[in-house]
Formats: sequence, structure tokens, C-alpha cells
Amino acid sequence: MGVTSERSRWSQCVEWTNKKLGMALGALFIRDNFKTQAKVYTFFSYLLNFLERAYQVPLPQETAQEMISGIKKAFVDLLEENHWMDGATRQVAKDKATKMQERIGYPDYITSPLLLNKEFQNVYPIMMIRSEFLGNLLRVSTWKAGQNLAKLRKQVDKEKWATEPAVVNAFYDPNKNDIGKNSIVILKVRT
Repeated sequence: MGVTSERSRWSQCVEWTNKKLGMALGALFIRDNFKTQAKVYTFFSYLLNFLERAYQVPLPQETAQEMISGIKKAFVDLLEENHWMDGATRQVAKDKATKMQERIGYPDYITSPLLLNKEFQNVYPIMMIRSEFLGNLLRVSTWKAGQNLAKLRKQVDKEKWATEPAVVNAFYDPNKNDIGKNSIVILKVRT
């Protein structure tokens, strides 16, 4: 069947804004919807709480951190069962799994206006005009291209997050050895 109609304009604008200024947009969402400690609660915890209330059966509570730690431990345990790897290769794989960076919810810097402003300091000269979505998109795209060009031939910043908080996904990035879960699927807790 496929798509039967074009998405609404507001939906397209939000999607493009998130693609180009995702950390700034995520900072607004997190500021308005999350307590700092809510970062580690997952949608699954919310679901388990619902099921526990609905069926009056106690269910285990897992945080995103515990889930990721469990995945890493299971991977290391599976390495022990692999007979096709020699000992040295198995040890390298274990070391890599142990050193895997865990990214849960969103980067801490987006909760700090000072650090967030530093991240976007070069976007301020761009003239944003409320009624010119396409013009704004082109100006921000030009700024983003300049940012990317400035990274050429420089060492990869392994602390930099590759995905925006509003991306609904869990991921593994082999280039940075990151594993993570983004914030939209994190339990929303009002302050």
C-alpha cells in the first residue's frame, strides 16, 4: 500500500528541525519533561509498572543502565562458548566489550545552558525567520556542512553523541564502540 497521503506540514517541520538542531530541540524537551534522575528509567519500567498494577503480579524493575550492562555481560559470556575463536582474539573481543561506552537517554551537556550555548555558538549568526522554513533549513544546512568540514582530518571525538535525544531507537556504533538508548523512550516524569 505505501503512503497514501503527504504528512502534515508541522510534522515535516519538526522532523527537519530535529535532524538539523536535534540537541537544542532535545534540550527543550528534556527541560520541560524530565527530572534529572528520570534519565535512567526506561519505557520498559513504565510498562512493567502498568502490568504489575493491572495483573497485581510483582515484576522486576530494570533501568536502561541495567539492561545495557546485561547485554554486555551476555556478550562476554557468549564469547566463552565460541570455539572458533582463539584465546587472543577472544580476549581482544572481551576487552572491547568491557570498554564499550554506554549512552543512556541524552548527553549531560544539553541540561546546561552554558554548555549547550557553546555547542551552538556558531549558529547564532544565522538569521532565522519564522515564516521561512525552507530558507531556515538551507541556512542551518550550510552551517551544519561547515561544522562537518571543520572535523576533516581531526581525531574523532568519541564523547560526541551521534544521535539526537528525540530519535526513538537503541543502537550500537562500532566506530565509537558505543551502545545506547535515546530519551524519547525513557519514562516521562514531570517535575
